[in-house]
Amino acid sequence: MKTPLSYHDLIEHLPHTGCVICNLGQREVSRHLDALLYEFVNDIETHALFRAARGLCNQHAWQFMDFQGHILGVAILYKASIDEVLKIIERAESQGAAKNALKKLIGGNVEGKSGLSDELEPRAPCTACKALTEAEHLYAKTLSETLTDPRIGAAFRESSGLCLPHLRLVLRYVEDEAKVRLLLDIQTEKWNIIRADLQRFIEMYDYQRSSERMGPERDSPLRGIRSMSGEDGVFGLRR
Repeated sequence: MKTPLSYHDLIEHLPHTGCVICNLGQREVSRHLDALLYEFVNDIETHALFRAARGLCNQHAWQFMDFQGHILGVAILYKASIDEVLKIIERAESQGAAKNALKKLIGGNVEGKSGLSDELEPRAPCTACKALTEAEHLYAKTLSETLTDPRIGAAFRESSGLCLPHLRLVLRYVEDEAKVRLLLDIQTEKWNIIRADLQRFIEMYDYQRSSERMGPERDSPLRGIRSMSGEDGVFGLRR
């Protein structure tokens, strides 16, 4: 059977600092945003999705500003989003004026009709969030299936391990008890190291040791955050 590209992605990215699934998910988001601005900025379906989603979520919308070379594309897509919002408001005002019921329309559900606030809610997910979620599940599934592969196993053991949210995701895909044991053995080893470094970091703040220089424990608070919450910007409100 042909080895999937996701396997090679894991081999390449496991040596990088941080959770491999976080890192690959962020890469996929960056690729998605770049493709939106470079290839699909005038695509009819893309415009329809942007209108329905009211743009991107807060987190991914601000990542657009990393693509200053495609700022015209940002303008085009967000004009479409604002056009849609204005159209909804104009329609609501027109209906409200016709029935002398704008106040009720804005207020919420009246006689089975949605309020304006409901009409302004997104009707589709953020496309970057969708790309991120798909990538997370792809790499979690691939890792779960290849844990006993010698190359994956060795690379995972030498990696930073997974963050807690992505450990939970991989566990949902693992069906073999031996793989579960291997996954937990490697992961708990990583967390024990971080816990020990955090303890040393705390101890170094004792006034009697204030003259000592920190070693590997120096960045342990950052590693602690990564290990429990994932890389910066991956989850947003999702946990």
